[in-house]
Amino acid sequence: MFTLFDVATLIAAFTGAIVGALLGHAWLGGWGLLPGGILGIVGGFYLGRVPLVVSLWELRRKLERTSDEDLLEQLQQRYFISHLIIAKLVTRGHDPQDFRVYVDSLVASSSSDKRRFGWYNMRVWFPERAAALEGFEPGEAHEQCLERIRRADSVDEGLDTRAKP
Repeated sequence: MFTLFDVATLIAAFTGAIVGALLGHAWLGGWGLLPGGILGIVGGFYLGRVPLVVSLWELRRKLERTSDEDLLEQLQQRYFISHLIIAKLVTRGHDPQDFRVYVDSLVASSSSDKRRFGWYNMRVWFPERAAALEGFEPGEAHEQCLERIRRADSVDEGLDTRAKP
C-alpha cells in the first residue's frame, strides 16, 4: 500500500538529490554533482521518514496511556488499527480468544476494507482459523467471502458470520 508517508519520503529524497547535487557542484565543481546527489538522496530519504516515525511514536504513546475499557471501545470504531489495539490488550493480560468474535465479524463484514483488516488480524491472532479459509481474498465480492466462510464453518465450527461491526 502506498501511503502519504511514502509520498513524503519520495519528495524528500528527490529534493535531497537536487539540493545535494547543487551543493556538491558549488563545493567541488562538476565532480561534486554525483556524490552530492547521492548523499542528498540518502539524507532526504531519512528526513522523509521522520513524519512516519513521529506518527508511530505518538500512536504508541496514546495506546500506552489509554485504559483497557477505552481501548475496547476504540476497537469498535477504529478497526483500521485493531491489530495494534488487540496487541496492546494482549500485552495487558487479555486472552486473544476474547477477540475471536470481533475478528470474525470483520472478516464477514460487507465492507472490503473491514474484511482486509479482519483478515490481517485473523492471520496474526488465529492462524488456524485463517488456514481453514484457504483461498480467502478480502477484496472479493461480499457474497463470495461469506460462501468461503460458510464452507470453512462446515469444517471448523466457530466462525461467526452473524455479528457485523
